[in-house]
Amino acid sequence: MRTLVSAFLFDLLALATVASYLFVLPPESPVHQRFATDAEHALSVVPDPALRARLGSRATAVADWVMSFLGRVGATQGLNVHPPIVLATVRAALAAALLPVAGAVLLAGVLAGLLRRRLLMEDVGFHSLTFSYLGKVVASFSAALYAFTALSPIGPPLWALYVFTLTAAAGAGLWFGNLPPRI
Repeated sequence: MRTLVSAFLFDLLALATVASYLFVLPPESPVHQRFATDAEHALSVVPDPALRARLGSRATAVADWVMSFLGRVGATQGLNVHPPIVLATVRAALAAALLPVAGAVLLAGVLAGLLRRRLLMEDVGFHSLTFSYLGKVVASFSAALYAFTALSPIGPPLWALYVFTLTAAAGAGLWFGNLPPRI
């Protein structure tokens, strides 16, 4: 459990670093100019035009709400964080759409690991606590990287969500497959 908490605390630290970088960055920088085109590019993967328009308007509404909240707090003097918030909202929605598939793949990895563990208990096999812990670390940090990719406007491309899902499933299989016979 501590490994998972550590991975997600690392994730929160990375998200706070990205947010502070966006607050320090001037609004006329090329990075801010790219956020709008990146959001349009991310929306272009949605095949249904009505769903694409609804997702874009929802992302704009979330960005408007955050900007009004930051305006009430008094933290928006000279800041333009509207495009990064739109991009982060679009990325989060696309990652949430992939979440059922990611959960099924992760469950398949856990079941494969438990099957391996059962086969090792029936035969004379070797249960490695080192491999179990390594699988736990890999699964935890892959899940944290999935969350970072979903929530950060500056991060890996969206296709990396598939890589993090498969890595988390392999790590979960390694984790559960090498647990000792008696816990």
